Amino acid sequence: MARLQKSREKILETAERLFSQDGYDATSVHEICMTAGVSKGAFYHYFSTKENLFLALMETWLDRMGKTLAGSDTAQMAFPENMLLMADHSVELFRTIERHFSVMIEFWKEAIKDPIIWERSVRPQQELLSKLKSQVAVAQQTNAVRRDVDALAAAHLLLACALGYLLQAALNPEHPDWTALARNGFELVVNELRS
Repeated sequence: MARLQKSREKILETAERLFSQDGYDATSVHEICMTAGVSKGAFYHYFSTKENLFLALMETWLDRMGKTLAGSDTAQMAFPENMLLMADHSVELFRTIERHFSVMIEFWKEAIKDPIIWERSVRPQQELLSKLKSQVAVAQQTNAVRRDVDALAAAHLLLACALGYLLQAALNPEHPDWTALARNGFELVVNELRS
């Protein structure tokens, strides 16, 4: 069983590298199998098509990103403090975006062409937006956030900040400390939301 899981992981790692290096369209199932050192049978055991492999990669990456943005360690904390702690823990997310930016571009390029990929790629973002809106609304009930703030608008602003910092980090990976910069930015936004 562990060997089978290892083959699947090898396929995913290889595909991610090849998609990043050569692009989705230029990468064939044959090339993925040859580079990963697995048979086509092993490939098709896990993924019925190259598109399904691509979707699995995309969903793994988006899920990882969504969990970091949602702050799994911060679930017990109240909003807005959980947002600040999430920014403090975003260091791994910034490392991930640096390593996988070209694959992310491939995801969006393919998503624009295919409504199924598009729907699956925006789902984690929509779920996070809904979660942020709920957190803002709960914080309003406890007077931690101003009641005159539109909860959905605040959620969009917070998500835009997070995604904006990720994009900037991808475009300028040499910056010494994106985590500190994101923390300072989130503090500015959170302070405007506080009661």
